[in-house]
Parts: sequence; structure tokens; C-alpha cells
Amino acid sequence: MRRILIYVAAVALAVGLSGAVTAASAATSNSGNSFEWAYLINVRQVCIGIAKNGDAHIYNCTYKGDQAWYRRGEIGHTGYYQLVNGKGKCLSVAGRGRARGAQVIADKCLGTKHHEQYWHLDFLSMETYACYVFNYKSTYVLEPDGIRVGSPIKQQPWKDHDIKQEWVFEINSGNTP
Repeated sequence: MRRILIYVAAVALAVGLSGAVTAASAATSNSGNSFEWAYLINVRQVCIGIAKNGDAHIYNCTYKGDQAWYRRGEIGHTGYYQLVNGKGKCLSVAGRGRARGAQVIADKCLGTKHHEQYWHLDFLSMETYACYVFNYKSTYVLEPDGIRVGSPIKQQPWKDHDIKQEWVFEINSGNTP
């Protein structure tokens, strides 16, 4: 099992290496590899996981099952994709997805008419693996509702340079869910 893990400290988001530009874009274009989002809390990272009731929360990283994500179908050529976990569930938003503060969930993948299930990873710069995760339907971003393990993940309006909304994209090549 080969892992490529990229950790970005909250105080130094830019990698600053030549070639990092292509690394970030290549990571999102390879739908065969799983990836995770790590969320940094005082240099400790947690990941998006799914509770038994289907709600998304932040948990200690296991990089398996409900924490291994894959990019699937795209809406047209928008750059918004379904994000499917290792258990076959799509990242979605409760209540069909427009409300500020709505709970992020994992649900049955329903297709292109369900815009609440489509997401875009917007990297902070061409030289970083830190990103915002935007929802197609609401245009809101993922944000934990607290910093403790188990805190629910909600969708909130995007705020430029708000570290609470920044996620670290990680590639986990060769790992099966």
C-alpha cells in the first residue's frame, strides 16, 4: 500500500516547490485514486467521516471506508463532481441543500438532477494542497461546527481566507476502501 500524504501547516499553506502546480491539478483529475480531506486543528488533523445516521462529522483519520473518497460523475463541464466514499455514498446536503448551516450528509447517489450532491475543490493557490470545498446547489462551503472530534460538518457561506473553511487535500493512491 503506497500513500502520498500531503500535510500543510496552518501557518504555511504554500508549498513553494516548482511542479506543485501540476501536482494539485493532477490529484483531482485521477478518479482511480482515493483521497481524503484533512482538517487541521492546532497542527492535529482530523478527516471527514460519516456517522451511523448518515451525518458528516470530523473524526480521527482512518483513511478507510467512510473516509476514503472518490471523484465520480460531473455536471456538464463545470468542475463539480459527485464525491463518493468507500461505502458507496455520495457527499450531500440534508434537505436538498440550499440552507445556510445545513448538515452535510452521505446519501445514496442520485444523479445529475440532484445538485446538492456535487462539489468543487477550489485550491487556495496553484502551489498548495489546501482547498475550499464548494457545493454546486448552494455555493456554500464545508465547515465543521466546532473543533472537537465528532463535530458535525455544515455548509456555510464562503469567507475568503477563513481557516475554519480550509481543508487539506490528500491523495491515497493504491488504498482500497
